[in-house]
Amino acid sequence: MHSLSLTFDLQISPQQIYDFRGAIIYLMGLQNDLFHNREVLSETSLGKPLERYPKIQYRIQDRRATLWGIDEGADALLKITEQQFNDFEMFGVQTPLRVYQRVENHNFIPEIQAQKTYLLKNFIPLNDTNHKIYESKESYAEKIQMLEQIILNELVLFSYAINWKLTETLTVQLKDIVRQGTAKFKTKENQETLFKYSKSFDILFQTNALLPEGISLG
Repeated sequence: MHSLSLTFDLQISPQQIYDFRGAIIYLMGLQNDLFHNREVLSETSLGKPLERYPKIQYRIQDRRATLWGIDEGADALLKITEQQFNDFEMFGVQTPLRVYQRVENHNFIPEIQAQKTYLLKNFIPLNDTNHKIYESKESYAEKIQMLEQIILNELVLFSYAINWKLTETLTVQLKDIVRQGTAKFKTKENQETLFKYSKSFDILFQTNALLPEGISLG
C-alpha cells in the first residue's frame, strides 16, 4: 500500500475542513472523482456519493490543513503541480500552499494478526438516518454493538480500497468510550451550505487487522 500525507503551512479550524476541501476540488476540477468521491455527471455537475473508502482525505494535522491519500489517491496528490499550489484560493483570497511536512510510505502490508488495540479519535459514525436508529436502541449494549458494526463496515471498505484479499473474518470489539461529545461541521444540502451537529467519540477498540498509521474511519 502506498500512502502520502501532505501537511501545509495553512492553519485552519475543524469547521474549515469543508472549505479547504471545496477549495482543493475547485482547484483540481470535477473530472477526477478521487478528490470528491462522487459520481461525475458533467464537467460542472456531480451526482451521488460513491460507496467506497475515500482515497483522498481532508484533515487537520497540528492545526494545519492536510491532504492524505492511499494508492491511486496518493498518486493523484503527487501529480499536483507547484503552479496549482500557487493558484490555491480560499474564501476568495489567493493563498499559495507550501508543504510544511511530507510523509510517504510504500512499505505497509495489511494482514490478519493477533488482536491489537487502537485509539480512534473524533469518530463521527452517525448520519441523519442511523442516528435515529442509535437513539432508539433500548440498551447501552445494543448501542455498543451498533458502533462495533459501523467500525467493521468501515474496515471492510478500507480492505476493498487497497485490494486486500481477506483470508479470515475481520473482528471488532469496542473496549472503551474514552470521550463522547458533539462535532460541528459544514455540509451542503439542496445547494445550501449549513452547519450540522453529530455525536463524536474517542474510542478504544480491538481488531485482528494490522492497520496503517493515519487511517481514518467514519
